[in-house]
Formats: sequence, C-alpha cells, structure tokens
Amino acid sequence: IYPPELSDLVYICDRAYSNGELLDMEETVLKALEYKVTIPSAHSFLVRFLKAAHADEKMVQLSCYILDGTLQSYKLLQY
Repeated sequence: IYPPELSDLVYICDRAYSNGELLDMEETVLKALEYKVTIPSAHSFLVRFLKAAHADEKMVQLSCYILDGTLQSYKLLQY
C-alpha cells in the first residue's frame, strides 16, 4: 500500500486546495499530533525485511517464531 501522491490529493478535492495548502494542513495536523502517527515495531520491520529478501515460507515462519519468542524476554523488549 502506497500513500497517494500530492497531485492525486489535489485531484480528489476537485482542486479546491493547492499543493501548498495541503502541505501546510498536513504540517499543522502532524504538529498537533506531535508527530506520533505510528509506532515502529519489530514485526513491521521483519515483514518488510522478509519481503525485500524474497524469503520463502519456511524462512517467514521461522523468523516469526523467533520474533514471538523474543516477546517473552524482558531484556529483549528494549530493542
């Protein structure tokens, strides 16, 4: 899933807003949220890494198994 491009957003709003206005509003919203939009997790990183590595099903299952095991270790939660 890819985010829409700025030109797509301008088109969707029927050109009621310019590129600059949309970017200014995005900045306003992000500042209001204090840039707390999402929390990176080990699982999301693993999924992206395995996809980039073209891992087979066995590697995906083993990787997820090991990652799930790390959730049981308090010392590993800092990573």
